[in-house]
Amino acid sequence: MSIFEAIKAKEWEKVIELAKGEQRNAQDASWRTPLHVMITHKCPANWIEAYLQLEPNLEIKDKLGETVLSKAIKFGNSEVVELLIQYGVQLNHPKGIRYTPWYQARYDKKIADLLIETEDAFRLTLTKQEQSLIDELLYEESAEILMRKLEYLNSSELIHAYVMQFNWDDDLWPLEWLLHNRTVHLVTTMEMYDLLGVNEILEDTAYRSEEADQLALKIIDQLLGGKIR
Repeated sequence: MSIFEAIKAKEWEKVIELAKGEQRNAQDASWRTPLHVMITHKCPANWIEAYLQLEPNLEIKDKLGETVLSKAIKFGNSEVVELLIQYGVQLNHPKGIRYTPWYQARYDKKIADLLIETEDAFRLTLTKQEQSLIDELLYEESAEILMRKLEYLNSSELIHAYVMQFNWDDDLWPLEWLLHNRTVHLVTTMEMYDLLGVNEILEDTAYRSEEADQLALKIIDQLLGGKIR
């Protein structure tokens, strides 16, 4: 019996026996390690922790290019993510934030915030007070008052939240203001690129409005200035 068969059969004692031998970092036809398979089969967290105590290689990638941390994020398993962090899984990437597990997890705030020790990462879950400020800005009808209140967006967390919750059918000038008056995080700028639909704006002249066109160019300038890779 292979270790993968033992996992699927839920024969835990056999799994440990084989892991203590030569199959700890074995890979199946899809290049998955036993830990990959345990995560995809939703094995109990105590099984996974016991396996981690055997010090398996946590950085092996399967055919999809996913490590065990990537797999845990994909399956939304915050408990396993915490265990992997506890046992020293790699959070950073030499190519930068866009290649990290935090970036992969950024739409799952709970999991992303567990990965906050990632270099250049920022918190995604807002406090009640912070969310109240964002709501106040989003629903402010007076442009004059909004202009003054935008000054309160003075952190990566607040700027990102405002951009992600912004109604992109509204006037776009607050976003231009942010790009001009604040240091907008690379990740937030990339979200602006996608949410505005910069590719469509540049490719379809009939789609353009002067305001959207100007903002698209500012976003591109910002990304080029950040040496996007």
